Amino acid sequence: MAPALRALSNASRLWLAAGNLNPPIANQFVFEGRGVFDVPLWRKAVDTVAAANSGVRLTLQGHLGCSRWVDSGLSTPLAVVEAPGWDGRGSDRAPFLNGGFPCRGGSMAEVLLIPGDPARVIFRSHHATMDGRGTFTWAEDVFRALRGENMLASDVGIIEDDLLNIGPGPAGKPISQRFVGPRLKPPGAERGIIWRRLTIQGRFARLLPQVMVLTAREIRSTVSGPVRFGIPVDLRSRRENIRSTGNLTNALFMEVDPADTVEDLARELAQRLRERRDGQVTWEDKVVRYLPLKVLEAALRIETRHAHRTGNYRCSGLISNVGRADLGSFYGGGFTAENYWAVPVCLESIPISIVMTGVGETVNLLLAMPRALATYEDLNGILGRLASGLAPAQDI
Repeated sequence: MAPALRALSNASRLWLAAGNLNPPIANQFVFEGRGVFDVPLWRKAVDTVAAANSGVRLTLQGHLGCSRWVDSGLSTPLAVVEAPGWDGRGSDRAPFLNGGFPCRGGSMAEVLLIPGDPARVIFRSHHATMDGRGTFTWAEDVFRALRGENMLASDVGIIEDDLLNIGPGPAGKPISQRFVGPRLKPPGAERGIIWRRLTIQGRFARLLPQVMVLTAREIRSTVSGPVRFGIPVDLRSRRENIRSTGNLTNALFMEVDPADTVEDLARELAQRLRERRDGQVTWEDKVVRYLPLKVLEAALRIETRHAHRTGNYRCSGLISNVGRADLGSFYGGGFTAENYWAVPVCLESIPISIVMTGVGETVNLLLAMPRALATYEDLNGILGRLASGLAPAQDI
């Protein structure tokens, strides 16, 4: 039996169950640019990074409370994908983004090279093993290897539980399903997630709270009720010198009232982050590690059906500001990156998921929703209204 490299946290267990039920539950970072790929050099670089960082070679062993991540010994798959009909603006014509990952005996990540103008490189990883920052760190390492630079150290064993600040006291009750999402059409029987991307020019101060306010208004334009967003927070800053490809993100949940302003939410976000208020353990947290994945999948399936039928969810949506990146070091192997964006992680039990990335004066705004709740036209309309409602930095 292989030695454990990392414990399986409750959050990762839920991501595994969700990924089995509704694949892919994946971080998907797309780097757009120019060039002609030197495929053998890319293959060598991906292998070099995998050999140096066992965090990208994880596979699951054990069951229930004895589950753990171990070293699969496998390198990361790399494939060249021809996608002449895909413009990078949405999930249509992109079946290569729909593949899941086998949690046992296979790789939990892959690299896709898409030739063309623009050329694109896609780093895909299961959210149970990596988060957005972890996937970005892995991508940084691959580009370093492409240029023949030395690999940087990466902490494999740490999990988000090691960094959380959970309040004292007995386990609380689970969050009730009482928060609303946009009601754009009667819920259908369609499965899967659809997404669209909109590119905006300019710089926007307080981008995250702006999008929170605008999204809450968008939801309330279709239905009345309380709105609650999950805001992914990278926990790495809580301990010195953490460099990890792992999943070290925790969601900070915030209700947005109709009277809340951008300033109100910015102030509350800053305070919550400063005080590291990560919430309270619930009785679900106590028992989830002892439940088989099949039981968790069944519970998620029942919750999704109930939420779509009633229009009430545990969370109105997820909103993540991945941040502005300097792509100056993202070149090598015949490719130079000029833009990047990330496909939102979205479950069918979450009505809306938004991700923002930035490069220079460009902001990429991506919106994902369950296919049962929205059409591509709905997504285009929401994105357009969000973009038109953003106030430039000089106006705040």
